Amino acid sequence: MVAVGVRTNTDLAKLIEVHPVSVGEWIAEKNEPRSEHLIKLAKVLNTSPEYLLYGQESKSAVVAEPPPVYVISYAEAGAGKSFEDSGYPPWAGYDSIPRPPDLKDENSYALKVKGDSMAPAIEEGWIVIVAPNAQVRSKDFVVAKDVAENVRLKKVKFDGEIVQLYSVNPAYPPEVYQKKDLIFLHKVYAIIPR
Repeated sequence: MVAVGVRTNTDLAKLIEVHPVSVGEWIAEKNEPRSEHLIKLAKVLNTSPEYLLYGQESKSAVVAEPPPVYVISYAEAGAGKSFEDSGYPPWAGYDSIPRPPDLKDENSYALKVKGDSMAPAIEEGWIVIVAPNAQVRSKDFVVAKDVAENVRLKKVKFDGEIVQLYSVNPAYPPEVYQKKDLIFLHKVYAIIPR
């Protein structure tokens, strides 16, 4: 079950992007890997997370439906107030929606829209599914978090190191940032009217 090229804890740690001490703690059963590391570890070792945790394959893993996408918070479509995800991991939230069949991003999440800056394209109360690992291009809808911890739903335009976040509703002026002043830009994968 050992992956090609893996001879030491350090080799394995590099493949799953963790510190070698973490791998040693997992092997010694002093700690368990976080979900994202468990998934990477299972892929590298060509097995299932259930096998790594319990020593057996899960019967449900064979016929399991794709996990839902969890709604973890609100996205401000307006002035951009902080949102609270309550520390929800990718497999939990206060609500869930079915995962689109072609959504492969394991870290995807959903947000409920608050505000009217994206109307009429995205209305208040609608849900957006966000794929944080998808490539973001100009004109995409995005969820952006700035260094002041404000999270907002906007469209994006890139001009070198300048990032412009703009609204569909003309009542809201564009916001301009340096790339370094944004903690993340996550692509909106799908919009679900409610």
